Amino acid sequence: MDMSLNTFAVEDIDADGQDELLIQFVTTYTAGNQMFIYDYQEEDKSTYLKFIDYPGLEIYKNGTIIANWSHNHGWGGEIWPHTVYAYDADTDKYSAVSDVGGYSKEIYKQLKSPEFDAAGNAFPENIDKDGNGLVYYLGDYVQCSEFYKVTFIDDADYQKWLSQYTERTSKIDITYYSFTEKNIDAFNSIVMRQ
Repeated sequence: MDMSLNTFAVEDIDADGQDELLIQFVTTYTAGNQMFIYDYQEEDKSTYLKFIDYPGLEIYKNGTIIANWSHNHGWGGEIWPHTVYAYDADTDKYSAVSDVGGYSKEIYKQLKSPEFDAAGNAFPENIDKDGNGLVYYLGDYVQCSEFYKVTFIDDADYQKWLSQYTERTSKIDITYYSFTEKNIDAFNSIVMRQ
């Protein structure tokens, strides 16, 4: 197994003034790929796992993370399913805000017996205000419930909803390095000089 296919980065992803260690582990089956984010506690000089999800994260300067799912077997078409995580600076923790998916009218039309949920809901034409044949859904787990409740919204409404978490900040441009002895040694020599 070629470990150099895995990558790492060091970046302050939550704007707390302290870098985190990001490790992308991809040398396994697709659904087993993981992004590990470790943080450091000055008090007891220890590291801890702060966040874990599928690689390919979009990380914003305020700490918000959009984590794409490993697979898109749903009805979203070009809308790739993902989970939005918000960062709470007071607790220094991440919490899942919502799962986001899509519903494509084109995929709906290809089905022999179209039905989105147990109630048999058809494509929500009334939600598709821009008429592009795509709507987003926001997922909400209901405690002690058998069903996963969703709210359909159109593209503009999704962007408005998302902006409350991204606060109109930009994504962090993270440089990843191959997991090689040379790169790890180079990183260690920089840390030792600080």
